[in-house]
Amino acid sequence: MDGDRAPLGELTKAVERHDALLYLDDAHGAFVEGETGRGSPEAAGVDPARLFYMGTLGKALGCQGGFLAGPSALIRTLHNRARTFIYATALATPVAAAALEALHVLERDPAPQAQLAQRVGRLHAGLRRGAVPPSHIVPVIVGASRRARELSASLLERGHWAPAIRPPTVPEGAARLRLSVTALHTDEQIDQLVDALHDVTS
Repeated sequence: MDGDRAPLGELTKAVERHDALLYLDDAHGAFVEGETGRGSPEAAGVDPARLFYMGTLGKALGCQGGFLAGPSALIRTLHNRARTFIYATALATPVAAAALEALHVLERDPAPQAQLAQRVGRLHAGLRRGAVPPSHIVPVIVGASRRARELSASLLERGHWAPAIRPPTVPEGAARLRLSVTALHTDEQIDQLVDALHDVTS
């Protein structure tokens, strides 16, 4: 919800000291963060050997479902013991095939990832968030739930979808608009959103 990043370097050092594993839910970082899109561990420069890594196929890849990667013994244990896996329905074959093809597309063409980074930078610059590490998840904290709903409705009237996120999803007094940038947004759309945000919040 905050578009922030875990201190993976420090966490990795801690698990190495204690001969442990680090569980990382990288739903928004998978296939986006890092030089080759291998997620937050690549962006942070940490060795994935001590990670139990969860990613999603439903965001950057535009498909459905998710995956876990980690030590084979732990994966086998989950296959046989995790109720959420045992009682779940497997991905439909066309969905799995689409996810696989999306991976091939990203491998062949890094342009969408670079385009996303450019759009993210443009939005952050427009919102004057230079000190904040750029993220494609951009919260605009407004405080009161009613204010968040009003701003969301005002932006929608101008053609911008900026959902209002309210308690209990976020703490009381921390309601916000949650902006999500994609590689398909244009520079013009980013600039129009920035102008609209300045108008409705001024």
